[in-house]
Amino acid sequence: MSVANRYVGVNLYTEFICTAGTITLTGDQRSLSVDREVDLADVTAGSDADKSYIATLKDGTAEIEIMDQAALAATGIEAAMPEGTKGTLIYAPQGTTTGKIKRGFPAYVKSISVEYPYSDVVAYRISFQKNGAVLYSGTAVY
Repeated sequence: MSVANRYVGVNLYTEFICTAGTITLTGDQRSLSVDREVDLADVTAGSDADKSYIATLKDGTAEIEIMDQAALAATGIEAAMPEGTKGTLIYAPQGTTTGKIKRGFPAYVKSISVEYPYSDVVAYRISFQKNGAVLYSGTAVY
C-alpha cells in the first residue's frame, strides 16, 4: 500500500450540534477515538462443533480529548453541552475541504472529565454514546 494516502490527525474537524448550537470541538484537540460495534447473538445449537453467531444491534462511542485554554472549555464547552446533552456528533478526519470524508451519528454526551496535572496542560475528555443509526459513513464526503 502506498504511503502517499496515509495521513495524520492534524486536520481533524469535530463538532457537536445540540440545542445550544453548533459547538466546535477542534482546534486544541489532541485526539478523537470512535468505536463502532455490533452485538452478537449466539445461535449455536444441537450438534454444532463450532459456535455460530448472528449480528443484532449496532452501538458506538466516541471520546475526544481537548486542551483547556485559560479555562475556556469549562466556561464554553462544558456549559453548552453538559453530560446528558443530546445532539449530533460530526467529524471529518481530514478536514472539511471538498471531497474529504464526513462521519457522524446522533449521540448523548455521556461524560466529561478533566485532569489537572501538576506539571502538564489541563485537558478535557468528552465521551459520547451513539444514539441511533449512523448518519454519515461509507462514501459520505463534504
